[in-house]
Amino acid sequence: MHSHIFSAVCILALSARSGAIRQDVTKVHELDSSNDAKGRFPGNEAPMVELGVQELPTYHDAVAGASYASTEEPLQHPRGPALQVPVSAPPVYVMDPRLVTSILLEVVAPTWCWPCNSEPMEIAVARTRLYITTPNSIFAGQTFFVVVPEPLEPRRHDVTPQWHAPDVVLESVLVSDPASAVKKVLVQVPQTHGPGMPVKVKVPDGDIREMVLPVGAFYPYSFTFRYNPTAEAEEEMMKNLEMNYRCCFQDFDGRYLWYPKSVLKVRITNKELHCPRRQERIELPACAKDSCGLLVADKGCTKTHHRPGMCIYSMDKEHHFEGDSC
Repeated sequence: MHSHIFSAVCILALSARSGAIRQDVTKVHELDSSNDAKGRFPGNEAPMVELGVQELPTYHDAVAGASYASTEEPLQHPRGPALQVPVSAPPVYVMDPRLVTSILLEVVAPTWCWPCNSEPMEIAVARTRLYITTPNSIFAGQTFFVVVPEPLEPRRHDVTPQWHAPDVVLESVLVSDPASAVKKVLVQVPQTHGPGMPVKVKVPDGDIREMVLPVGAFYPYSFTFRYNPTAEAEEEMMKNLEMNYRCCFQDFDGRYLWYPKSVLKVRITNKELHCPRRQERIELPACAKDSCGLLVADKGCTKTHHRPGMCIYSMDKEHHFEGDSC
């Protein structure tokens, strides 16, 4: 009699919490895992896989198909970080085969399940770290049930740092024309990483680039990306000139030159930087100063004026003022 009443209460609690939940149909690209490089490019046309509509199972089905959580670490290390699982209000209590009062929880498969195939996963419930085994062929966004023992108490080593994917530098292979300005490279996804996780990639010219793995980038597949080292170098040079120099027009000869910040005139009222005066010297290079006086020594002193956008973006000496402050 009491067991029937307990089951009925659990059914009502689960129904009140979840209702008629339906999971939207999710479409994902199926990447070709063949050794042919062409088939592994995310940009190619690929068949679509439809994940069907899922109805919330009944209470008995949920308990029967649930994974039982444990504090014992599995032999195989989970490939992703600990997944935070909330406890519903009110909790749905069950009596598991270990004769321990437990709570039935619903877990949403994380992004790196593409799919997860009966593999260990670490979950965090309240402050407790537990291990479960995922269902077979469960994809990101789909839900499954786990049974967690109560009370939930932190493990003694709960203060240990959360697992993070190893910091590795991935090698890349150039798959575009070497003479092309825009480079296209192919990168193998490591087993320890998945979509949305940061990685470092070493491109063929030796540069190390930081990026985030794109959607659908799972082991053992590969992904491609493009970059233009020439355009990027020019952009960095332009930023450097705009930040550390000022374009000034010289009354002396009508030229537009980049003047470094170290020789610019500082206005006392607002501390802004302005183009300086250019002072010619007989046996020494020209220098820069704040103003021209009336003394004989100031002969050859001329003004310069700020003219944004008129200087040539280049680090060549001919486009720069090379003198110092007077």
